[in-house]
Amino acid sequence: MIAALPDSGLEAVALRSVLEASGHRVDLRFIATPKQFRQVIAAVPAPELLTICGHGAAGGLHFGSLVASAGGHELVDGFLMPERFAGDVTLPDCTVLCTACDSGSAALARTFLEGGAKAYIAPAGEPEGGDVLVAAHLVLHGLLRGRDPETAMAAANAAVAGAVSLTLHPREAHAA
Repeated sequence: MIAALPDSGLEAVALRSVLEASGHRVDLRFIATPKQFRQVIAAVPAPELLTICGHGAAGGLHFGSLVASAGGHELVDGFLMPERFAGDVTLPDCTVLCTACDSGSAALARTFLEGGAKAYIAPAGEPEGGDVLVAAHLVLHGLLRGRDPETAMAAANAAVAGAVSLTLHPREAHAA
């Protein structure tokens, strides 16, 4: 499943197109509000893979000022911070990949891992341009071919070295 947060539709559609061209079925959801996001992160049954396409900063996910002005009271300057949705995540054994800048924070990772995710992969900083799309495709390609999250992420990081630095937060390390 791909969840496209506000202003990330082009990235999400491009990623879906590449995956579908490779023979994979992709469920793409366009997310406009935190309520819709909560529905995705509590999906029953949980997806095996969840890719969150979006923008981020300071460890939060961007929903924008329009959502904030339309009743997005849980947003902080247009961002949904992990502590605002921590109890809503129910993704048992799901690998979560997030493309948003600064989404590789320990707080975001902890939110998904405590909600049952087996791994959380995201950029540690701000990727250059469309390079995060290439990295995301390579991670998903590896995972869909049976590689473990660490191997898939390492291959993606090597391919886009210097432009994107993805971080892996596995559930095992979180539980320790």
